[in-house]
Amino acid sequence: MYQGRLHERKDVALAGSIRRSEDALPGADCEILDLSVGGAKLKLPMAIPAETAVHLGLGNIGEFAATLAWSRPPLAGVYFKDGPEVMNEVIIAVALYGT
Repeated sequence: MYQGRLHERKDVALAGSIRRSEDALPGADCEILDLSVGGAKLKLPMAIPAETAVHLGLGNIGEFAATLAWSRPPLAGVYFKDGPEVMNEVIIAVALYGT
């Protein structure tokens, strides 16, 4: 369960995609508004309840398991399932190559 933000977030403007983890279908487009090694704030095209397991797609970088920590449509916050060391590499890739 979400216990509060542990990592500093940076404002970004990235295109992404989101899908519920149990869905095999491609995700819906979303906007990534801020990002850290621990999570992200998103603008979603649909309401998804807090505590829902999702996958957040970052273009050519990959898709990452996360859980919705909070949801106030159209905004939501996720925390990543992968540890900070893994997500740090993802953030470096985004900074160098974009999505």
